[in-house]
Amino acid sequence: MQVGQIAVNSLVWAAELGVIAIGMSLAYGILGFANFAHGEFVTVGAYLTYTLHIQAGLPLLIAIPIAMLFTGLFAVLLDIGVFSYVRQASAVAKMVLSVGIAMIIRAVISVLFGTSALHLEFPSKRFEVSNVRFTDLQIIIIVATLISMVLFHLVFQQTKLGKALRATADNPALAEAKGINTTGVIRWMWFISGIFAALGGILLGLETQLRPALGLFVLMPMFAAVTVGGLGSVYGAVVGALVLALAQNLALGIDYGSLLGFEPWRLRAGYKTGIALLALVATLLVRPQGLFGREG
Repeated sequence: MQVGQIAVNSLVWAAELGVIAIGMSLAYGILGFANFAHGEFVTVGAYLTYTLHIQAGLPLLIAIPIAMLFTGLFAVLLDIGVFSYVRQASAVAKMVLSVGIAMIIRAVISVLFGTSALHLEFPSKRFEVSNVRFTDLQIIIIVATLISMVLFHLVFQQTKLGKALRATADNPALAEAKGINTTGVIRWMWFISGIFAALGGILLGLETQLRPALGLFVLMPMFAAVTVGGLGSVYGAVVGALVLALAQNLALGIDYGSLLGFEPWRLRAGYKTGIALLALVATLLVRPQGLFGREG
């Protein structure tokens, strides 16, 4: 088992998953339901970047922020056109609605771009240090995620918007009674969730490939990370992403056959989703509120 390689792979996957989980956890903390359409913001952001960069010919560094901005606006429009009308509905009803919206978005992307894999064409260089292989793109992914998380922390803790977001998440009725425009805060929450989901999708698309089911691919790991960290806890979602990434890569890196005295045998990469599901179930059984969530 190459510990160094597992650490690098875990950091990269945690970085990609962490920025997605931030938006998901923020939305759950304020709206109180699991938004299955959040995964499709990941796909929308990635495909917008492809459209702007590959089809329209814009430089990647210009295409990425534009794609993030438009994904954030798309999330806001989704709230204005759909979710604002079911604000008082039950969490289950809103969750089911989000599933339907996710299916519609996925179908539209399939019609517009087809179901074949697409690539963002980022030329990356490979390096090897002490038998640990990594690329300059992976370094960029980690650094970009760290910068975005620091910016989010500053906004969340040091600005009026951040205070309004926290107040609305804690007690919407009290926040509104204190003069906070909770509707505006919710719209800002959708925008922030959208841009972070888009960033995660873009980073995933750069390292792998684009498919209409990209959001579906990250759905289970995203929910597992948010649950492990604590539902509604933004910082917990980041820690949950790191814990889950380590668990997945450790499980794949162990040679179970040699441990039991047989021929070498390891889990295939396809079992990653199963590991995420096990982490989700274990958390719900042992500590339902997660690492940083509040009971009840």
